[in-house]
Amino acid sequence: MSLLKHLTLILVSYLLAAVATGYVVDLSLIFDHSHMGENARKGLLGFGVFVSAFVFYFAAGPAAFTVAVGEYFCIRRWWYYALAGAAIGLGLGLMFNPPEFFPWLGLGFGPVSGLIFWAVAGRRAGLENARLRIGVACAFAAAAVLLLGFTWASWFGTRF
Repeated sequence: MSLLKHLTLILVSYLLAAVATGYVVDLSLIFDHSHMGENARKGLLGFGVFVSAFVFYFAAGPAAFTVAVGEYFCIRRWWYYALAGAAIGLGLGLMFNPPEFFPWLGLGFGPVSGLIFWAVAGRRAGLENARLRIGVACAFAAAAVLLLGFTWASWFGTRF
């Protein structure tokens, strides 16, 4: 597989996982607010786009680190990505001041997102060319550091 196709596959699979996560979270909020009227619930479906973008932004750093490790060690096991997704989901759930059930929701949607990522790109992790594989892993590790710096600065910068 070419380098460009491999990177595109990784980015597309991350986007799919973020969108799936956003709508799972959105649907859980709809079911939690079953007392709302029909119009309010329809508005929450559109809210899924916002939640997906939110997940895409805040999970990018940990996900890039997960991809870097997976690429470097050629980890193609579904459980690696499911466990990483659970850890990222739990972390995102605890990061904010959520309702009581919300942090534990990450243990549900995180593995699903990890499995979506694995199904599209994770099962093909690690390029055959060792130099390219190490380069891709280093690029994702650097991206993880930068993304974590940006998200933490944007989140905690307003808190202190």
